[in-house]
Amino acid sequence: NQSRIFTEMMRQADVAKFSSDPEFLKVKRKREEQQQQIENLRLAIATMPLKQTGLDARRRDLNVRLTAANAGLTATEDALWHDYPRFMELTNPRPVTVQDLQQKLLRADEVLLSYVLLPQEVAIFAVTRERFQMVNVAVKRADVASRVRAIRRAIEKVAVGESVLFLREIAPDNLHSLYRDLVAPLAAALAGKRKVIVVADGPLLTVPLELLVTRYGQAEQRAFESARAASDGSAERPFLGEYGALAYLGKDHRFAYLPSLSALASQRLYPKTVVGSRQAFTAFADPIFAPAAGQNYSPATRVALDRLAGNYRVDRDGAPDIRRLKETADEARSIARILGGSNHLFIGAAAQERTAKSGALKDSLYVLFATHGFLGGEFLSASEPGADSAGGAVRAKSRGQPSLALTLVGDLGGEDGMLTMKEVIEDVELNADLVALSACNTAGDSAQANNGEGFAGLTRAFMFAGARSLLVSHWSVDSLSTEALMTSTFRNIKRGETVLEAVSDARRELRGGSYVNGQYHFSRSNPFFWAAFVYVGD
Repeated sequence: NQSRIFTEMMRQADVAKFSSDPEFLKVKRKREEQQQQIENLRLAIATMPLKQTGLDARRRDLNVRLTAANAGLTATEDALWHDYPRFMELTNPRPVTVQDLQQKLLRADEVLLSYVLLPQEVAIFAVTRERFQMVNVAVKRADVASRVRAIRRAIEKVAVGESVLFLREIAPDNLHSLYRDLVAPLAAALAGKRKVIVVADGPLLTVPLELLVTRYGQAEQRAFESARAASDGSAERPFLGEYGALAYLGKDHRFAYLPSLSALASQRLYPKTVVGSRQAFTAFADPIFAPAAGQNYSPATRVALDRLAGNYRVDRDGAPDIRRLKETADEARSIARILGGSNHLFIGAAAQERTAKSGALKDSLYVLFATHGFLGGEFLSASEPGADSAGGAVRAKSRGQPSLALTLVGDLGGEDGMLTMKEVIEDVELNADLVALSACNTAGDSAQANNGEGFAGLTRAFMFAGARSLLVSHWSVDSLSTEALMTSTFRNIKRGETVLEAVSDARRELRGGSYVNGQYHFSRSNPFFWAAFVYVGD
C-alpha cells in the first residue's frame, strides 16, 4: 500500500540528500548498470530462436552470465542496505513479513491493522506479537467509499462556511456500520492493546478510525435522539451535545497511521541519527496568499496555482480565493511560549518556500506548518515520452502534486510559493520528532481526494525527509478548535508525554469542551471538531 505519487516522485527524483555523496552515486550507478544488464540477458534468453545451431551452448552461456549478474546485483544491493539503509528501505522496500512484525517491529502493547480494499471485498490483517489473523469481509470498495463520503460531505459543508448544524448529518449508524464491518471482525486482536497502528487503503486514508462508533443499538439510538430533541443551545443542553455519549473507538485506543507498511520498518530499523544540539521549534504561519493592490502573481506561481485548479475556490473574477489564516500567527507564538527555548517563527511575508528548503528545519525538534495543504486532485496525468535513468522509458507527467501553500506574493527568491511533495523529498532536510501540518485542506470529496493519494504521498515525503511523526488534518477545522488542539498537544509534550499520548489527550480534552457563538452554545463532541487531526508515524 505505497502511494503511487510518492513512488513516482521518488523514481523521478535524484534525491538531493545523497546526490552530493560520490560513493553513493558510484554504487547507485553500478546498481542501475547491473539491473540493465540483467534485463538485457533475460530479454536475450526469452527471444532466442527455436532452431539454431549451437542453441544449447548459447543458452547455457546466457544462464551462467545471468546467474553471475544476479549475484553481482545482490552484492551491490547488500552494500547499499549496509551503508544507505534509509534510502533502500524507502525507495526499494523489502516485503514486511509477519515474522518481521512479531519478532522485530511490534511492541507488546501494539496491534497492526492493515487494509486492502478490493472491488468486491475488503481484506483485513491484524498482527500482534502473539497472533496473526486475516479476514475477508464481503463489503465492496465502492460501498466503503460511499459511507466515507457521507461522513465527509457533512463535514466539508461546514469547513467551507455553511451552518455548523449541518454536522447533524453525521449519522451514528453509519459510524457504527463501518466499525461493524472493518474493525469488529478483529476485535479480539485489539483487546488489551492500547496502541493501534493502521496501514489504510483508498478512501480509508481520508477518515480517522477514532470516530467509528463501537455500540449503537436501540438503547444508544433512543438516548442520542432524546438528547438531540432536548438540545436548545443553552449551556446545559448545547447543540450537537448528543454526540458526546457515543462510544467512539478512539476512547479505548490510541491510533497511529502509516502511509505504507515499509514505513514502519524504516522508522524502527533505520531511524535517523541525532547529531548535535537542536533548537526547540520552527514555525511557518499566516502566509500571504493574495496579491496586494498593484501586485500580481509571478508567472511561476500562476502556473503552480493553475496545476492545483479545483483545490481552491475562485472569486467572481476567476482569481484564486484562498483564505488567509491570520489566527495561525498567534497559534505559532503560543506554541513557542509553551515549549520555551530557542525558536524560529517565519510569519506572514517571511513564511517562504525558499526558507523551508534552505536548511532552516534540519536542527528543529518540532516543526509547524500552519497553512493550507492541497492534497486532492489527479496527480498523475497521461504518460508522456521522456527518458528516465535507464534511457528512453515512458515517464508519467506530474501535475498538481500534494503541496503546502506558503507565501505566494512578493519576492519569492525564484520559488513559486508551493512546497510540493517532490520538493519535500529532494530539498527539505528534517530531524524532527514531530512535524505538525495545521489547517490542511484535503480539497473536498472528489473521487481523486477520496483515494487518499495526497494524504499518503505528502506524509510519506515528510517521513523520508526525516520526520519521525506528523500531525495532519483530514479537513479544515475552525481556527479556535485547531489552536486549542495544537497548543494542548504541545503543552502535553512539554509535560513529558510522548507525541502520540499528547495528541490523544488533547483530542479527549477538546471532545469534552464547548464554545459560544452569539447567544448559543455548541458542543465540540461532534467528530468534526476533535477527529480531524491524526497522528502519522511511529
